[in-house]
Amino acid sequence: MGLVCLLLAAPSTALSNPPAEAQLTVAEEQYGQQQYRRTVDVLRDLLYPSPKLKSPDDIHRARELLGAAYWFLDEKTTAEREWQFLLLARPGLVLDKFVYPKPMRDFFEALRDTLIAQGVIRRASAIEEPKVAPTVLRVTQYVENRSRATTWMPFGVPQFDDGADGWGYWFATSQAASGLTSVGTMLAAYIVDSQARGRTDGPTADDKQLQSTLALTAVISGAVFYGLYTWGVIDANTRYKPQRIVRTETTYDNTETADIRPPQPGRTSQPPAVPRAGGSR
Repeated sequence: MGLVCLLLAAPSTALSNPPAEAQLTVAEEQYGQQQYRRTVDVLRDLLYPSPKLKSPDDIHRARELLGAAYWFLDEKTTAEREWQFLLLARPGLVLDKFVYPKPMRDFFEALRDTLIAQGVIRRASAIEEPKVAPTVLRVTQYVENRSRATTWMPFGVPQFDDGADGWGYWFATSQAASGLTSVGTMLAAYIVDSQARGRTDGPTADDKQLQSTLALTAVISGAVFYGLYTWGVIDANTRYKPQRIVRTETTYDNTETADIRPPQPGRTSQPPAVPRAGGSR
């Protein structure tokens, strides 16, 4: 009877504990969806307290992804720890420029330089270029994340959107000042006219002069506003450069080439302590 219960329980146990390689695939999918905290949860379970992955390549891939996820979560110290383990095993590893952003790759290179300078690792005689290069299968979405419609907006909005903050502040303040002056003087002229008409003796010559001055000021300041607005639109369209996002489905070529990795050192519980490399980035 006990044997029967054990056999019945075996399939459910297997389903609740998928193979480590399958969990690594899940982590890669979570990372691709920018679910970095979930990526960390899956990968930490695979690597600690001891690696559950059998292949050294899978272990290195897991540490690479775990460090990247920590980096995106702004947990730079923990990212360094994972990448120290990785660089101890593969000093010549280079992060794929098609997968990781340049600031992250600079951070990784600074950590490598620090480990080399401290004598923790040696400079690799050959650099390991990423063996897994993305191959685009098809474009799934094509998005222009900067619309030209923003170039027609006032108050420096298109300049701020373009990164020209100096011109953005200039157009924002000058257009706001001229626009408020126009509206304010127009309202003041209306009030003066209403008050003058409400008196029994009617508007005086001074009232008419003040009203005329206010109306003229409103027209001039309004013209200045529209002139500045036109200038801002021309400037924005001159600066405009569309930024496009192409989302694709990718596959990977897993063809192995000659292994240029140095022999793996003995496993240690913690990487050697080194100063933060690029931790302030």
